[in-house]
Amino acid sequence: MIALRLNEHHKSPAEMEALLEQIRLHKQGCDEIWLASDYGFPPLAVHQESARMMRRAAEMLRREGLRVSLQISNTLGHGPYIKRRDCSGLIYDGATVGHMAGLDGTVSDYCFCWNDPQFREYSYAVVREYAQIEPECVWIDDDLRAHNHEPLSMGCFCDNCLAKFRALENIEITRDELREEFELGNTETRGKYIQFIRDGLADYTALLTQAVMDVSPNSQMGYQYYLGSAHSGTDVDFIFDAMQSASGKPPQSRPGGGYYSDYNPNDMLDKMMVISYANAKKPSYVAEVCPEVENTPDVFFGKSIYGTCLESTMYLSYGCNALSYATLMNAYEPMEWHGKMLGEFARHRPFW
Repeated sequence: MIALRLNEHHKSPAEMEALLEQIRLHKQGCDEIWLASDYGFPPLAVHQESARMMRRAAEMLRREGLRVSLQISNTLGHGPYIKRRDCSGLIYDGATVGHMAGLDGTVSDYCFCWNDPQFREYSYAVVREYAQIEPECVWIDDDLRAHNHEPLSMGCFCDNCLAKFRALENIEITRDELREEFELGNTETRGKYIQFIRDGLADYTALLTQAVMDVSPNSQMGYQYYLGSAHSGTDVDFIFDAMQSASGKPPQSRPGGGYYSDYNPNDMLDKMMVISYANAKKPSYVAEVCPEVENTPDVFFGKSIYGTCLESTMYLSYGCNALSYATLMNAYEPMEWHGKMLGEFARHRPFW
């Protein structure tokens, strides 16, 4: 299967039609489209309007015989660049939604705590709106993680999480004492808190999955992730397990890592090894694996068509069995250029 991940194309029938024109010319270059939810944290009414336009776009795509899946663009928050988006649904004067915090108490202004009740309620409502397009698969983006939420290396250690951990373990421990245990001290305490993080993220994942199942029970779930650190363990089985348990269906995997242009093709080898490692670590029930092939963050003359196809071939050779592309999330190149990309996908398809 070959899938294209879009950005806000569903808001413009003209853009959707221009893309479909190119897909018609290169029918073997695309099987599925991932329509994307709005970035940021706008009010629910904004998501509802976007979801309404997404349903219209999904109908256009299905009439052409294309599968339609859903990309949840952000859950916990991708960090400071989200401030360029509408965040007024959660960030405003008087808002009390809990932000993610680090070991030293530093707060990430544009990322949120997965245990916070208000944030969980918002997340559930947002996913439920978009899932009404009844997608083949709902893909959760890689900000569903404990690490790499600027300016934090790891979370969440907010006051509410610390209180919940103390009650769960029936221990009295200050923030400074916990930090000492993490950095220099008893690995048992550190291990317990990491398990606390894994359990919290799993519970949040189950909530997102339930939001999908409530309106689209036939959908599968999928997780996009980078398995290049061990902040919350050496695998993401807790995410996949939660998706499978809450949906009753095996989830799909999209392993990846930052490789956005082919100025240095050797960087492709690093990403290939990360993807290979993720494939080796995934649970046996995860059968479909489409690697992250991203030509974003978009720049002019970013990744060549040849480089994109070469990258695809390498990832297939290392254990993947489908392909997904973020090649046209921003319209820096004309749609005809993307048509040439689709043409090369079609030409490579028999070999792949």
